[in-house]
Amino acid sequence: MSSEEFFSRLKPEVDKRRGAIEAENNRFEANRAFVESQISELLPIAQEYERGCHDNGLSAEVEHGSQTLEFRLKQMDGGIRSLLVAPNDETGKLEFANYYPSRAGSSGSVGRSADQYDQGNWDPAIYHAELQKMIATFVQTSKAHGGL
Repeated sequence: MSSEEFFSRLKPEVDKRRGAIEAENNRFEANRAFVESQISELLPIAQEYERGCHDNGLSAEVEHGSQTLEFRLKQMDGGIRSLLVAPNDETGKLEFANYYPSRAGSSGSVGRSADQYDQGNWDPAIYHAELQKMIATFVQTSKAHGGL
């Protein structure tokens, strides 16, 4: 087979692969844009929970960027428990990561949600539920971290 014939047969496959990669990149960028839009919508919710924590004597802090939103609670022993909303590195979809302090209050572990969200399956009520679960767990485990 000549090189011309070889490349003639190869071209449809190259075009197909190139199209699939471009479509995947477009989905990734659309997912990241969705996350960015949701960060700005979720920020007032996080700030509302931050105020609620302060009103109840809990040390809470919210930090955000265009692609991330982190809600942090500080343990009495100095450990930080946090909930991070950010795009997944591979898909660009919204996902949650929970950071847990060790019993000594120092660096602990990270738990990533198996769920990822885009326009088709996202509801802000999910964020409310994740925050409520995190804050309730913080309160329940406070004794192990020096109290509230």
